[in-house]
Amino acid sequence: AADTAPTSTASPTAADTAPTSTASPTAADTAPTTSPTASPAANATAPPTMDYTLWPTASPVVANLPDAPLLESVVFSDNGFEVYATFDAETNRAGITAPSFSCLDLLVGPDLRHEDECFWVSDDSVRMLPTALEPGSVVNVKAHTLAAKCAPEHDADSCTSDYPTSPDSVTVYAYPPSNIIPPVVQAQYKGEVSECEESFTIDVSGSYNNGGRSFTAINWTYVGDASEGAPYTYLVEQARSETAHASSTLTASIAQLVAGNSYQFTVVIRNWLGGEDSTTVIVRIVPASDPVVEILGPTERVLAPSAAFELYARDELGCAATPGSDIVERSWTETTGNLQLDAVDSASQRPQTLPITAFMLTARETYVFEYRVTTSDAKTSNATVKVEVTEDVLIVDVLGCNQTVSLADGGAHVVDAQYSYDAELGPSIAGAAAGIASTFNVSFSGTPYCNAMESVFWASSQYIIEPSNALAGCRLEMEITAAKGARTAREHCSVNVANSTVPGVRAYRDTVGRVPTTSKVVIRGEIIGSTAG
Repeated sequence: AADTAPTSTASPTAADTAPTSTASPTAADTAPTTSPTASPAANATAPPTMDYTLWPTASPVVANLPDAPLLESVVFSDNGFEVYATFDAETNRAGITAPSFSCLDLLVGPDLRHEDECFWVSDDSVRMLPTALEPGSVVNVKAHTLAAKCAPEHDADSCTSDYPTSPDSVTVYAYPPSNIIPPVVQAQYKGEVSECEESFTIDVSGSYNNGGRSFTAINWTYVGDASEGAPYTYLVEQARSETAHASSTLTASIAQLVAGNSYQFTVVIRNWLGGEDSTTVIVRIVPASDPVVEILGPTERVLAPSAAFELYARDELGCAATPGSDIVERSWTETTGNLQLDAVDSASQRPQTLPITAFMLTARETYVFEYRVTTSDAKTSNATVKVEVTEDVLIVDVLGCNQTVSLADGGAHVVDAQYSYDAELGPSIAGAAAGIASTFNVSFSGTPYCNAMESVFWASSQYIIEPSNALAGCRLEMEITAAKGARTAREHCSVNVANSTVPGVRAYRDTVGRVPTTSKVVIRGEIIGSTAG
């Protein structure tokens, strides 16, 4: 009864109350403790048993996890070569660290190809070089590849394992360029062709701004009159045939044409973005008795003001020229009146060559150069080439920036933009003389004193940092702007002010800019020692 009764209500027995050190062992005392009949007295003296079972613990929860960035836009550049994909937040770049990678490692779409190359421009922007993508094409982010950029408060393991990744259901359509750059027709042909030759060819394969792909259309048209008879019918059919094949050349047999007559064609080219350009070509069939003249290269050219080039002409007597006759006069003229060629023409020792030096031609002007020859029997022939001069940029050239300087020796430091220049006029004309206005926008940081300083706007070609101990440790961020009319250019640089004198270096040069490869240039330099030892 004592063994089976609850210990809280059992009556004490002699065995229970006797000291354990003198109690005589009984059968109950010597039985194993695991026996269901073990004595309560024996259990009372056993050491307590602790439960050390280890239960699984939950992983720490990372708070405030950012959502996976979403693809926000896919937009073609104006020239059609590139596409920029932009996300709505900074990304982890899908773990891609290579400078370039296949776009299919990040993006998917029916018009994306394995050979399409991609580049991370920033944490939220990718530059693409597609081969088949078009405006309206569908683009998605590859599922579970992209996550948000790791936040400073989270460790790298958490960012890798806990951040949500890109869903597979967000679709973006590629947008066309906001300002399509049209193609430019470059036609190469002989304006005058001798009837002694078998054929002539008009070639527009040098045309550009095709958007990185083949031109989608090249349309040829013969501009003539049906009253011309057989030549009209022949040239209309030639133009129709070359258009059907989107051919970049048109060839016509001179045997089908009439010597002394001129034949006019138009050609229109269209790029895959929908931009188009056209030009008109006139070819005259020169009688066999007249001299033959040709200006080598394209008959229409687009050049920058800084371009230096030469026009080369070739001339010869016709295959049926008067026996004993010869070419007695060769001359170049500029027919629009925009340029006087007297000095230019005499500068060449070869009368068939016309040298044009850099900056001789004015931006946004068009010039027509004509080469004409006359024979001893008063036969004349001529050829022309048209040159269109584009506009150019302003160049911000800054000295004394992007360096550490010291004002401890009491000297001022000058950041100088006076050598900025107009690329339409060349570096030999200083900025002020070229009509360029320079401004400095300066902000301060680095020390409590400098952080409290207000930004400075300074209208000048120079910014002078006056000596001041208060500027020690300060960083000056500068945006230098050059402006002339509607054109502007900007350059960013910085100056760090040291706490003690630092060594320096200066370079001196007479002009800033380009030099001919045939000239020797000497740049003089000076090392300025440090007073800090």
